[in-house]
Amino acid sequence: MQDLTRVSIRSCYLLMCWFHLMGSLKEKNKQGDGVNKNFVAPSGMNTIVKHFLHSSESNIFFETHCSSINRLEKPGSDGQNIKTWQVTDLKEKNSEFDTVIVTIPTPQLLNLKGSIQDFLESERSSLESVQYSSRFALALYFDRGAKINVPWTCKYVTEIRVCGLYPWIQERDWVKIPKMLGPSVLVHTSVPFGIQHLEMDLNDVKDLIIPYVKQILPDLPVPVNSRCIRWRYSQVSRGVEGSPGCAVLCSSPMLIACGDAFTHTNFDGCINSAQSVVDAFSKMSPDSSL
Repeated sequence: MQDLTRVSIRSCYLLMCWFHLMGSLKEKNKQGDGVNKNFVAPSGMNTIVKHFLHSSESNIFFETHCSSINRLEKPGSDGQNIKTWQVTDLKEKNSEFDTVIVTIPTPQLLNLKGSIQDFLESERSSLESVQYSSRFALALYFDRGAKINVPWTCKYVTEIRVCGLYPWIQERDWVKIPKMLGPSVLVHTSVPFGIQHLEMDLNDVKDLIIPYVKQILPDLPVPVNSRCIRWRYSQVSRGVEGSPGCAVLCSSPMLIACGDAFTHTNFDGCINSAQSVVDAFSKMSPDSSL
């Protein structure tokens, strides 16, 4: 039952250490020559997440969708009742934990089943007030050797409704693309576009976006594959009032809700929320080494 606690807290702690280091380098560079220093993940942003999950030394279970959280209470060997959380996934598999930290968007948090609903009651009003923007993302994949002849790597487009265009070009020395793969283009749509077409079929959305992409890149090769994703809860447009960082829903056993809904949507917001979780966990768990 310690695994979830270990991975959540250690990952938060490691994440803060990493971005503290990045912030220190940036600040040092500003004080020096006045030039901002940017950092990239050559093998993909997912490698950062994988690094911290690996560093947590915990058992990680992917593609496990939580459907309900219930508090259990049963007698212990010393006569004292033991309180734990029972988490059930969509396959009806039950797992018990002594601490649960939930980082999902607030609408999904409020839709969880089980006795967690009782502990959400005091926070329900503030959680229901959180608002998110919605976007679509379209990925276009090209044959190996295909060329995307543009002088930029990313571009923010304001003249049409597709607001962000991100071609990843194989020849860039800081992008490590396996030799068997070709380049790809990733497009994020604007907030108004997401609102207007939120419930539209994804294939129809893709057909709407591609003509906009061709306006920006008229010489774009024909993609060999594509994928469109609906990002229903993209960025927090209005967070929990006061930006508390997290909400301790129950102290025994510990149940914490956190994420950018409790701060704001950017790296700083995520780090602030992680810090608040570490502080809350350390305060409630005197034996914690954090």
